[in-house]
Amino acid sequence: MNGDTNTSDQSEQLARVNRVFTPHTPVETPQFFAGRKSELHRIQDTLVETGCHVILYGNRGVGKTSLANIIGSVNSAEDSPIQCSKVSCYHNEKFHQLWLNAFKHIYVNTEIPNKRSIGFPIDPNFDDNSLSSYSSIPLSQLIGNKELEPSDVLDILQALDRQKNLCLFIFDEFDRVDDAKVKDNFTFLLKSLSDNSTTHTVMLVGIADDIDGLLENHQSLQRCLKQVFLDCLSNSELEEIIDNGLHYLGLKINDSVKQRIIFFSQGFPQFTHLLCKYCAKAAINLFKVEIDIDDFNVAVNQAIDDTFQAISGAYQKATMNDRGSIYEQVLIASAISDTDAYSTFTSPDVRNTLTKCGVQNCKNSYLRYLDALTEKDRGSILKRVPSSKSPRRFEFRNPLIRAHLKMKAYQMGYIKQIYF
Repeated sequence: MNGDTNTSDQSEQLARVNRVFTPHTPVETPQFFAGRKSELHRIQDTLVETGCHVILYGNRGVGKTSLANIIGSVNSAEDSPIQCSKVSCYHNEKFHQLWLNAFKHIYVNTEIPNKRSIGFPIDPNFDDNSLSSYSSIPLSQLIGNKELEPSDVLDILQALDRQKNLCLFIFDEFDRVDDAKVKDNFTFLLKSLSDNSTTHTVMLVGIADDIDGLLENHQSLQRCLKQVFLDCLSNSELEEIIDNGLHYLGLKINDSVKQRIIFFSQGFPQFTHLLCKYCAKAAINLFKVEIDIDDFNVAVNQAIDDTFQAISGAYQKATMNDRGSIYEQVLIASAISDTDAYSTFTSPDVRNTLTKCGVQNCKNSYLRYLDALTEKDRGSILKRVPSSKSPRRFEFRNPLIRAHLKMKAYQMGYIKQIYF
């Protein structure tokens, strides 16, 4: 009987691990969200500033969608005065499609029979016969399939102002929008909303090094657009993810293992979630209450196998076997070499790391491999940093690959020789 009970408890705890640590999906609930307090406060402050809007940007994998989810969750609570609509953007979507999708999540109370209190034209084909005089319905139903221009959206949002409706519109993955006209329309709309002092807030979220990558002609928005850049998480924020999740699961962790998780995460929360998920499962499977180095070693192997497809595909293409080649060693050496403040490294850095890892006879040939890893045939996994000075300087095109390769280096025994 006790054995059955223990197995049942174990199964329940393993299921809870999957709810707490979610490396493949953004965080949805505040309970499991950690860090980003200053950015969260900045965005929340913007919501009460009339005519002010937000652009949230940064590199891939730093938690932009998770933060957007939490903003949406906080402002969708029953006691919140704000209605929140969060939509994802897709390639080839037009301006009117994005806004019609957004309006599906905004509900309005409108006096249907005379069709006047809403304050803007209602779709003439809208069937109101089954509705009472006052009904709460999605705004998109009233608009129909009209191809909205920026001026139409402005009219609608001003009408919502008159109804005392306060709304937050979050457009996630805005970097997918590849139509310059759509970006121009958003720029025009944000400027118009600010000039007309509407109380609603628009928040654009996307991958970019700066806002030039997300918005066209944004210079006119300097006054009304709050820019929130997300960098990698700090070590203390990564530690918060670990501590919060393990506390919920009733698990402890050896401090040296915690530091390893932080090190291999490289500031990316999804790697913290990935390693914590498999560390916790390894400990639970052995009925342990404290995660130790053996659990971590198991977790690294499982995390590498469960890595993200885009990363594993890029790694495989870069290291395709040419007999006698050292592409894999050079790539891993690039990942674990010392970097500057901009995450770039030099060719001598790679040579020194190869020597420490015991790779022989690469004194001159490693440069040829480095250059080849910047070429299309190898997936351009590295990028040459323009510089008039020697030595050559490189960086990873996708910084998430660097974090994955550090785990790979640990698995192969290279990184232990240098760091641990």
